[in-house]
Amino acid sequence: MRKLLKYDLKSIWPIWRIMAPVALIITVLTCLGIKYIPNYESEITTIADVLGYLAVSVFTALMVFVLAALVTVTTILILYRYYKNFFTDEGYLTFTLPVTRDQLLWSKIINAFIWEIATFLALTVCGTAILLILGSDILQDLISGIGEIAKYMFTDSAVYFFEAVLLLAFSALGSLLLGYLCITIGSVVAKKQKLLASIGLYLLGSYIVSGITQIIFITVLATLTPTSLHLSLILLILINAGLCAAYYFINRSLLTNKLNLP
Repeated sequence: MRKLLKYDLKSIWPIWRIMAPVALIITVLTCLGIKYIPNYESEITTIADVLGYLAVSVFTALMVFVLAALVTVTTILILYRYYKNFFTDEGYLTFTLPVTRDQLLWSKIINAFIWEIATFLALTVCGTAILLILGSDILQDLISGIGEIAKYMFTDSAVYFFEAVLLLAFSALGSLLLGYLCITIGSVVAKKQKLLASIGLYLLGSYIVSGITQIIFITVLATLTPTSLHLSLILLILINAGLCAAYYFINRSLLTNKLNLP
């Protein structure tokens, strides 16, 4: 499986190694522009003031767009790698390799998590650059406020933090496995326009899962207490873990029994 993972990583690296530094460079340049543009903090009384506000708005929009693009393009590359490696001409070679379906799937899962972690670290570096250049007063006030709320509501913050991390991990894994499953179903069922079918299935599946999760979350918020929040986090973790298992085993079954290469 190491060789499979090696090729999966190499398929995304050429594009990602350009995107991440570009995102950081644009973030730094944007923050420097915002910091040193004159007049944008003053009242609008002259054309220079208007231009200052306009420049800050443009720089900020550019920075947000670039950071969002880094996340979006990374996700697209991960999913496209799965599709290309399994359901195009490459699939004939892929499925003749002396490896199991589980090894093929886990190679894709590990590859995705490595790039998602790398993207998170890249965003963290960009966020750190923003704070270093523009100052951290707002962040400090936000952290202080969250800390006060936590002290009031929770007596075992470490447990809640661990549960939140688990929930985020299973949610991310579930979203990834749902994407893989929808690509498999779309490729198995649809004879043409497989990508469009996969995208439609993913949007529908995400809408359903998101709706169920929101209903549970809103129900809990209606009677929010430390105990109810604790139980709701555990319930959401179990639901997401169950969904991950279901997505994985259905996908593996389809790859084993219903494979339909072009």
